[in-house]
Amino acid sequence: MRHTRYRCGPVLPGLTVAQQIELSIGPGRTSAFADDAARRRAWERHRATLLALDPAGGRPWAAWFYDRTGKE
Repeated sequence: MRHTRYRCGPVLPGLTVAQQIELSIGPGRTSAFADDAARRRAWERHRATLLALDPAGGRPWAAWFYDRTGKE
């Protein structure tokens, strides 16, 4: 039986897979980051790459959360 294989996007240096997912779709019950400040720093560092990886017309969760007002 054949199985469909899905490719994941590249994992960014300095982020774990869980951290990258959290920046893309938002935090779950527990965060992959130590605190919100660490999550914000990761977003600021990887913003351009994460925006480029998101599908056309989409925006990662962190873009809505952090860039919406600049002070969330």
